[in-house]
Amino acid sequence: MKQLHPDKHTLKPLQEQEEAGKHASDMTRAYETIKNDYDRALHLLKLEGYPMDENLSVRISNPFLSFFIVVMKFFFANHSSSQRS
Repeated sequence: MKQLHPDKHTLKPLQEQEEAGKHASDMTRAYETIKNDYDRALHLLKLEGYPMDENLSVRISNPFLSFFIVVMKFFFANHSSSQRS
């Protein structure tokens, strides 16, 4: 991450500065996603082809319950697909 920090590219051409800034921003966003259990679960479900309504946390105020629902949806989706194989 230190190599991509925008401050390391101040003397480089504008395009390289913008690319470094974008990469640093992407890395920060990725870190923020993986460090939060709920966001990580939503992201993994989306990668597996089971996107969930991201407004779920608005409708369900208890974060543990929201996370439990995400995990159960993932479990049942994988369980039912393994039954079909």
